[in-house]
Amino acid sequence: MGHIKPRAPVPPTGGPHGPRGKRNPDDTQEQLDEISNSISEFLELKIWPDYFDAVKDRRKNFVFREVRDRDFNVGDVLILREYDPRTLDYTGRVCRRPITYCLWLDEYGLRVSKYRATHVIMSI
Repeated sequence: MGHIKPRAPVPPTGGPHGPRGKRNPDDTQEQLDEISNSISEFLELKIWPDYFDAVKDRRKNFVFREVRDRDFNVGDVLILREYDPRTLDYTGRVCRRPITYCLWLDEYGLRVSKYRATHVIMSI
């Protein structure tokens, strides 16, 4: 079994973020700052323009990343910030997606436990 982090409380129905606390995946920076301040399980990642468009249009529903020092968990939310590798700068577009599944891999591509993994494929 994996480690389960406590969940943050969901705002009541009909609050400023709509029914059951759901937020628009294309929130403004101000809204994202408000969200980030209220819940600690948000992880910011760079994403290139072609991949950003595919995630935003829901054609791409996974992310493959090196684990490094990040603690990815089901239920966490990825804040995907579009980054243009040609200009070496962020474009300002942001997309938010929850992690629904994690597949942990080692350097050989073999499925392993979270604590021995070097890479992860996350369903979003």
